[in-house]
Amino acid sequence: MLAAVLVLAALMTVSVWVAAVFWDGPRGWVLGLLALAYLASAAALLLALQRSVQRSPPLLSLTRDELLKDLDALRGRVSAPEEAPTNDVIG
Repeated sequence: MLAAVLVLAALMTVSVWVAAVFWDGPRGWVLGLLALAYLASAAALLLALQRSVQRSPPLLSLTRDELLKDLDALRGRVSAPEEAPTNDVIG
């Protein structure tokens, strides 16, 4: 999280520096191009994140599978008929 804040601070600093360099010139165009570059970078990162999320297994899928196994085991014990105890002792 701190890294993201520092990256944003660096981008702001670069933007202000570029605006200062082109103050007397076409600063509007330069800032517009910077904004487009930031937008393109954000779109590329969002697409990469979306692909990564789509390729990963569903959230807590292994936990869900284990819980379903546990539920099946519990239902199997409850629905199984109880056997009468056998007395092997003669007497």
